[in-house]
Amino acid sequence: MTISRTELRERFAQLAQNAEYQLSVSPQSYKQKVLWLGVLGYAVIGVLFMLILGAIGGSVWLATLGTVMLIMLIKSKLILLLLAVIWFLFKAVWVKLSAPQGYELSKADFPALWQEVTSLQKTLATPLIHRIVLQPEMNAAIAQTPRLGLFGWHKNTLVVGLELLLALSPDEGKAVLAHEMGHLSGSHAKFSGWVYRIRQSWQRIDDALQQQQSMITTPLRRFFSWYALTFSGYTFALARYNEYEADKISAEIVGAQATASALCHSRLLNQALQQEFWCRLWSQADSEQAPPADAYQQLAAFIQQRRQQAQSEELTEALAEAADADDTHPSLRQRLQALGLDQAVLLSTNATAAERYLGNQLPLLLQYYNEQWQQAVTESWQQQYAAHQQAAADLAALSQTDSTAFSLEQALVWLNSTNEFPENSSARSTLQLLQQRFNDNPDLAFVFACQIKATDPNQAERLFVQVSNSFDWREAALQQLLQMAQQQQNADAKQHWQTTLDNHYDHCETLANRWHNLSAQDLVQAPQLSAKELGLLQLSLSKVPALKSAVLAKRKLPPELSEPSYILYITARWYRSNGDSLMQKVADKLGGQFPVFVINKDFVHKDLRNKVKSVGQQVYNAD
Repeated sequence: MTISRTELRERFAQLAQNAEYQLSVSPQSYKQKVLWLGVLGYAVIGVLFMLILGAIGGSVWLATLGTVMLIMLIKSKLILLLLAVIWFLFKAVWVKLSAPQGYELSKADFPALWQEVTSLQKTLATPLIHRIVLQPEMNAAIAQTPRLGLFGWHKNTLVVGLELLLALSPDEGKAVLAHEMGHLSGSHAKFSGWVYRIRQSWQRIDDALQQQQSMITTPLRRFFSWYALTFSGYTFALARYNEYEADKISAEIVGAQATASALCHSRLLNQALQQEFWCRLWSQADSEQAPPADAYQQLAAFIQQRRQQAQSEELTEALAEAADADDTHPSLRQRLQALGLDQAVLLSTNATAAERYLGNQLPLLLQYYNEQWQQAVTESWQQQYAAHQQAAADLAALSQTDSTAFSLEQALVWLNSTNEFPENSSARSTLQLLQQRFNDNPDLAFVFACQIKATDPNQAERLFVQVSNSFDWREAALQQLLQMAQQQQNADAKQHWQTTLDNHYDHCETLANRWHNLSAQDLVQAPQLSAKELGLLQLSLSKVPALKSAVLAKRKLPPELSEPSYILYITARWYRSNGDSLMQKVADKLGGQFPVFVINKDFVHKDLRNKVKSVGQQVYNAD
């Protein structure tokens, strides 16, 4: 049975609310329940482990009863059954979890960082940190990866972000390291630290299990789907408390001022990078054919300059933000208050944590990420450049026509070619006139609503609601409506639009399952191929020697799935070729010509086969 996103969210919220209440009125009773809930997960793993040992031990015991018994086991195929049971159990519990990836910071090349981490390990009595990896983002984290799947034996990885190290002073950087390692601390809040670690573990195990769609893992997937949600929701209050504990540990190491400054600077600079630096950098793609080769040198310079220019409005906005209902991190204001501070702290600095911890390797790392970024974005960058050149040409061509005489097609070309609509500009006026003229078009309505939501929120809301009736625009429109409800602090509207958005995502999942999977209930119709499409299809099929004939039908899908999808029923020249291998060969030959499912006379496809033969078109016959 599939559970909707709304049901999952509401179930999680209820668990978290109950846990917060129980923690406040009876901390010891609450922690006792958390302990037993945590033990339940380990108990299930323990039972599976004992079953595996029992199956192996039983097999060995039967085999040692004598040669006669061993022969009987082999002849009766009971040995195969026992091996199958062992394989089933191993398959069910062997969940492979990947460790965080990034640039490996070795002890030899980054001694200052490792010395700091080693010192914090001793001070905080944490488990051994096995790896430190660098990632480009404004982030830091501790990840525990079990080497033995469900059975544990964790490998601890400290993840640090290059943007974060560039943004913080050395003391602020140390504050972040102390915070992250505080989650593993054995000298502070041992129980909270244990919950933090296994909370992460159960969630990662559940995520990994959900990707294993084998029937063998179904019972375990269902259990952990329930268990991970229940444990995560019920321990939410404790997990948020653990963030306060980690901040407290950080403040004990470097002082409350440095910890608070790290929180404030990272919050403001992360927003500035997303809303200013990267937007400004990508705007160069309109006029420059290739991405810059020094993006991360530019980023470092931007951070250094922007750190000194924090605006009071930014701080006011950051302090006014509430914590997300499903985020274990408290709001910035809550974290500062827990540190005993009633206002933001922004310390100045002449050095960065990146300079202290990365040392003379910093220029090499900046160049490394330059190359990584350039390689990753070149194709998208060139596409944006080409699109802008085409847009300029389109606008030049349209300038010969009065905008009041635009057809809908011309209006959409103009819309896609115009990047900015400043208030009181001719572009904004043209957009408004075109939207009023073609008031049923979701493209024009959505863009116009985005332009006026600050000055005329009621009209913008009406337009977003109208646009949400279009499937292609529904997600974007609902996200805008949800954002507006959050900004207006309208709890009822927020709940309504969140539920509507959840329902949309659930519907999209249903459509995706329909697209990617065949069902005996699927309806089909004649394919209606053009002569060219039919010729290309026959040419591809003729390259499969074992293929005798093929009948093609088009699937009847919901209107939201506008791309056609087909079912191809094939027969073979000889019986032994009429199996999975032939179907795979045919599918490989068709390649990316069009989405197609290949079926044969296998019993599992009996109903579909009859439907395809009834209304489909024979597209190939080798005789």
